Amino acid sequence: MSISINKKLVPVEKLQTIHDIQLPIGLKFRQLIVTGPPGSGKSHLIRLLHGWPNEGYIDLTRRDWWRDQTLTYRPREVHLGMPFVGFSEALTVFDKEWLEKPTAPTLDTSRFVIPPTGEGLFQTDWLGRYIFEFLLPPPEKILEFRERRKADSYHPVDEDVTLEIIHRQVATYAEVAQFMQRRNFQVYVREAFDQPPMRIAEEHEFRPPDWAVKSPEPLLRFDGMTTIIKTILGNDDIDWLEPGDEPQELIGESRVAYDGYPLELNLGGMGLKFVPEVPFGARLKRIQKNWIVYDPKDAAKGPYPSIRIKEGENVVVGRANDEYDAVFNFSKNVARSHIKITNENGDLIFTVLDEDRETLLSKLPKEEREIVISSLPWKARVRDIYTERLSSLKKVREYFGGTIELLPSDLALAQIKSINELLLNEPCREKDARGEAGALIDLPENLATVIVGDLHAQIDNLLKVLIENHFLSCLEQGTANLLILGDAIHSEIDGQLEEMDTSILMLDLIFCLKQRFPGNFFYLRGNHDSFDPEVSKNGVPQGVLLRRRLLELRGEEYVREMECFFERLAYIARAEAFIACHAGPPSREMKYDEIVNLRNHPKRTHEVMTSRLKRPNKPGGYSKGDVKRFRKSLGAIKRTPLIVGHTPLSPHGSVWINVGDIKDHHVLYSGNPQGPGIFLNVGKRLVPFEYPTEPLLALVNNLD
Repeated sequence: MSISINKKLVPVEKLQTIHDIQLPIGLKFRQLIVTGPPGSGKSHLIRLLHGWPNEGYIDLTRRDWWRDQTLTYRPREVHLGMPFVGFSEALTVFDKEWLEKPTAPTLDTSRFVIPPTGEGLFQTDWLGRYIFEFLLPPPEKILEFRERRKADSYHPVDEDVTLEIIHRQVATYAEVAQFMQRRNFQVYVREAFDQPPMRIAEEHEFRPPDWAVKSPEPLLRFDGMTTIIKTILGNDDIDWLEPGDEPQELIGESRVAYDGYPLELNLGGMGLKFVPEVPFGARLKRIQKNWIVYDPKDAAKGPYPSIRIKEGENVVVGRANDEYDAVFNFSKNVARSHIKITNENGDLIFTVLDEDRETLLSKLPKEEREIVISSLPWKARVRDIYTERLSSLKKVREYFGGTIELLPSDLALAQIKSINELLLNEPCREKDARGEAGALIDLPENLATVIVGDLHAQIDNLLKVLIENHFLSCLEQGTANLLILGDAIHSEIDGQLEEMDTSILMLDLIFCLKQRFPGNFFYLRGNHDSFDPEVSKNGVPQGVLLRRRLLELRGEEYVREMECFFERLAYIARAEAFIACHAGPPSREMKYDEIVNLRNHPKRTHEVMTSRLKRPNKPGGYSKGDVKRFRKSLGAIKRTPLIVGHTPLSPHGSVWINVGDIKDHHVLYSGNPQGPGIFLNVGKRLVPFEYPTEPLLALVNNLD
């Protein structure tokens, strides 16, 4: 092993054997922390030892890292966050910033935080609590394994791996091992599982460390995963469950470790799929270990509603949970309070609340693991596990004709002209008195609809909506609609208010999608869909700036076509399960024919685009009575949901239900930089959902 500590490694003097693995004789089972570069065999060693199944991460620059919950459960494998010169944050050796450096970054040892030795009477000896095993096989062996793993399954760290990168990763871990040894950590090195562990022997060493020579304590026998975890945690009350391919009945409380495998929970004969959620482009060490839950029967039909169980969340699942019942439409075989589910650091704790109802748990069948939708698991076991989302991104790029960037002026002009011709006779719009498509869209019946609020130039948010929940495939098959409630342009992020290129690119992408799906992709007009000088944010005249930038890029003819586009847009959409507009209802009752000819009523048109809910400080806004009259004008039944955008209620979140104490009056915002909110209408169900953001524009433009 051509690394800095090669000549300092000597065999550990005395050994014990646990599960056929040789370990230092003085090591206690719960002390063991296994680390090393990607592909060094950490997971395999932990499995052989029947240790904790989850990867962990510790930031060695963080205060009190030795108290991190990650280290509570041992033996386990961890990735190390290490300080490097020129980087303010700790990095792993597979972070993009680390890999992009032409040579290995220099360790900044001054920023390592060293645990206390526990010399005081009531202090804990943190240095003595852990023993770190560094797995450092020869780089050639690691490359061979990672190339083989890359062919059989998907691990993000294996993309573009080279022998040079692995040499740098091994050398960095070797340097960290030596540094920790010199700072009195308990450290040893292993090059291969069939070889004994080695310790680092410095020239000035007086005697070997105690853990390498002292007599062993009596060893405990471990007969399986459940027994060992109970023993090392000192907790016999909880039933640790390893789901298998065959369903197992849940009784009482059961805990399932987060290992990247999707699960199937059967409640009274109804199956729900649980899939770990890891967004594209996320750094593994910062991922929230959330789970996406959906009904596979819904997923087989078209775009499907789903629920996210966030890390740290507790939820009681059953017919009494209105949110879950709206999503899954539980049968009476599901109890009102059937099961409690807790997401604790990704582990799922299932507590059966109704023992009279059958509750079963299993791993997703192998053939279905290969087509899991909506997420890339923490440790994906099959290469195709995120294929649909990636495929959807590629399709969007194909629709666009290549890299998603501002179109050349000639292509952009041809595109917008075709869009304006389409809007003259847009499907699902009754003709108005002028013989043009009217102000009302009657959405096709029996089709699911994804409703998107104000995007405000957040292109990643639109891409996110397109690639989730089978949605793009359903657009292609003509089984779903997409409805945007206006204001896709003009960023609302401080520092970006004057930047117009992302707004123009957003329009280019929307026009591309409208060309591709003319009868299923619809856009309502919002107040920002204008060059009006009154369109502004924090004093920035965004309407004027957009017009000026379009003149610079594409000329006067394009600007005229854009004005035509704004004027030809619809203002209101109607379906059996909802009605929608950008801002709010008109302030007086209108006949159906007047709504179709809304352009003939400028004051009402302005209200639909700009009104806000009546508040004590906004007495001129719309009220519960206006919502009621609006439903009546459109022939909608009582309590038909009205969905509007325009007025997000806080900087946090994207969906607000029953706003202003008006039943079935909802506000939707999809321009949150943290991710978009949507409503999904399937049949008579109207389900809100919020997605986390992902850097999808950068990703799609860098796909091979």
